[in-house]
Amino acid sequence: MNSVKTQGPQPRELIRRMREYHPPLGDRRGLRLDFNENTLACSPRVIEVLGRISRSELTMYPERESIEHMVAEHLKLKPSQVLLTNGVDEALHVLCQTYLDGCDEILLPVPTYSMYAVYASGTDAKLVEVQADADFRFPLEALLAKITPATKVIAIANPNSPTGQAVQPP
Repeated sequence: MNSVKTQGPQPRELIRRMREYHPPLGDRRGLRLDFNENTLACSPRVIEVLGRISRSELTMYPERESIEHMVAEHLKLKPSQVLLTNGVDEALHVLCQTYLDGCDEILLPVPTYSMYAVYASGTDAKLVEVQADADFRFPLEALLAKITPATKVIAIANPNSPTGQAVQPP
């Protein structure tokens, strides 16, 4: 009997082509905004509130619907217009997976928050990068010039990460 080696399930080609994420390396002491970490410890008020939450409440996934209704009411929106996510990374991932197709473009001023490119590369959309000025000023004119009918998303971090530069109005 001829034995044939088979490979297990393989990721889609699109996923194999995705950009890798490489977190910044370095000393993790002190203030590390690039990791979005609080290295100074939790606020005493947060510790107090956490102390009032039962173990079973801490182990359950939260229900989003009631909070989304509250947010919608506060913002004078329909609940269907509100989506709460587990942080901005999940929001970016959902945005890219939901709205970017192969005929679309996403514009990114660079350098910028690396996860924009990571999540965009997990779609068939074309990633169009617009280089910041030599002093890292936001490239408004160059970005506007790159907008086409295929532009579906323009991702702007303001203030920018990693440069800290703010987008200045024209």
